[in-house]
Amino acid sequence: MSLSMDIKRLFAIAAVVALPACSSSSDDSDNDAPVVADNPTTIIDEVPDNTSTDTETETPAGGDTLTALFGPAQYLVGECGSLPVSTTTVNNSLDAPAQFNVGEVVQGQIVPNSTDSNFHVWQVAIEPGNYHLVADTWLVDDGKGAMGLKIESLGATSADDEQLVGESEFAYDLRMYEYLEIQAATTLTLKIETLHDSIHNYTLGIIPNGTAVPSPTFTRCLPINVLSTDSTQSVTLVDTVTRADQLWYRVDLEKVEYVLDVSLRSAEKDAIGYTFELLQPFGNDESQIVGESAFDFILSSSDVFEPDVAGPAWIRVGNLHDSEPQMEFTVTAP
Repeated sequence: MSLSMDIKRLFAIAAVVALPACSSSSDDSDNDAPVVADNPTTIIDEVPDNTSTDTETETPAGGDTLTALFGPAQYLVGECGSLPVSTTTVNNSLDAPAQFNVGEVVQGQIVPNSTDSNFHVWQVAIEPGNYHLVADTWLVDDGKGAMGLKIESLGATSADDEQLVGESEFAYDLRMYEYLEIQAATTLTLKIETLHDSIHNYTLGIIPNGTAVPSPTFTRCLPINVLSTDSTQSVTLVDTVTRADQLWYRVDLEKVEYVLDVSLRSAEKDAIGYTFELLQPFGNDESQIVGESAFDFILSSSDVFEPDVAGPAWIRVGNLHDSEPQMEFTVTAP
């Protein structure tokens, strides 16, 4: 997997009035949902000839708060669990969607074969500005498996529906992310459904730009070690049977090249191996730095990697076998 990944897919969503949850109208009107432009990374509404669709926004008067809200993406991270989760009940009603607020974290469980939770519908009123849409999902048994969600913005008709997020992965959990640019006050109606025939739990939030996002997950907190560059870590690489067996490290990185040196030592000749993955900016974009395996006493590697953005990052370490060798590794700054 490439280390250079586009993590700022921008969405410009504009509407003058709230998007109705369901309607049989098919004519063109101000109630239509955003339509996809030729550039698939941008969503725009129909704009009068005298209105620019340029994504650059003049900074309003009002100080740093408004500058952050309307400025370029800021990847400010908070601790996992630092935002409370709403207890609002949600179902699949298109006529009466569950309501939530910007900055609020909501939750749900989608049961694909049920009559009332085979998908969920949420509605949020949102003011002009830039926002981080973040969602976490995991399987109901907390195990590793195929998982994924699709989040759509519903329009006046099904032809107007637009996908905002859609990802799938074989993992213990999955964080999804999109950067939203809202150009006019509107109400978004969001439909959430699974991409696999299994029960999915999820949490969801739309966080204003300039506000810290709990990371690398909203609520599924694990012990995370603080890592400093140029310091050698010595650990036992335990058998990765559960999510908690993975090793997590948080490190602050610049957007420059770093070197990761890894070595394993086993007391006996055995199958040994490891993976190192880099996750940014909120723990969502995942790229493998290295994955090595051998039947030997010793295994080592040296790899160069460069973060997509400067700032906090997480390194997730996994064991490729059931042996438990001793491991040392160092991230060296330039």
